[in-house]
Amino acid sequence: MALTEESILDMREEIVARCNANDRMFDKFIKKLPAKFKAKFPELQDEFLDFFFNNIHYQPKDIRRFLNKLYEREILKHYDDEEL
Repeated sequence: MALTEESILDMREEIVARCNANDRMFDKFIKKLPAKFKAKFPELQDEFLDFFFNNIHYQPKDIRRFLNKLYEREILKHYDDEEL
């Protein structure tokens, strides 16, 4: 593929479209968060934003750390055998 102005602009258009789709997905997710969590943890949206979009810095141990933090704050709950 030759590097042309058209190929650069096409790539930019594709990346912008994907970013917009990601933003819409994130907004949908945030709208599903219960208001009580948003009120109790005002920084929660920023934490999720960082977690979802900062994939360079989240190694498996960091992912587990983030999920454990959500469990500790009772945003996530462990399922009991009776709930399954």
